[in-house]
Amino acid sequence: MHAPSESRRILREAREGRDLRPLVAEAHAIGENSFVAETLFGLSGETRMSSREATTLLQESLGLTRRIDRDWRRAEVLAVFARKGAGWRAGDERAN
Repeated sequence: MHAPSESRRILREAREGRDLRPLVAEAHAIGENSFVAETLFGLSGETRMSSREATTLLQESLGLTRRIDRDWRRAEVLAVFARKGAGWRAGDERAN
């Protein structure tokens, strides 16, 4: 499937309440590091996930940015992280 579409589908299903563990596995299967990173970052923001699991996914998504070959695409992904990072897990009492 088309990587951007697959990423959007996974994140949509997470918002709809689907079990997160299979979605994480599906995110890893996307194959294109930039979209895997964005998808894992998005999933890590789900407050249904434990803080420990969320932090692990966040760290993994940040690490994946180092393996994005195209510099311009890496910059786009980091811009998404910066824009959405301020609200990461907002309202999650477990994150404190």
